[in-house]
Amino acid sequence: MPVVQHPPKKLFIASVSLVVSIALFSGIYAAISAHSSAPPFEGFGSPRRFSFGETVYFAVVTQSTVGYGNIGPRSMAAKAACAAQAAMTLAVALFLAS
Repeated sequence: MPVVQHPPKKLFIASVSLVVSIALFSGIYAAISAHSSAPPFEGFGSPRRFSFGETVYFAVVTQSTVGYGNIGPRSMAAKAACAAQAAMTLAVALFLAS
């Protein structure tokens, strides 16, 4: 099976896109957590709001594995943001595969 060689420019664009995505969605998750009337996330056994550090962790886990299952979205806004992040990650993966 041939080894796929990616040009450095393509890898740089994909890497920057993934880092920017983590930063963007961490901010979105933090805003959802701060402005929701009910706790928008389920984490470690109970509904709760996340600190900024927890939103960064959540964004990295969502992007890299589509979740471990230890924390997850409860509100519609958080679920929509997770779906958007998964779609963005898939788009970057498809960009790399092309």
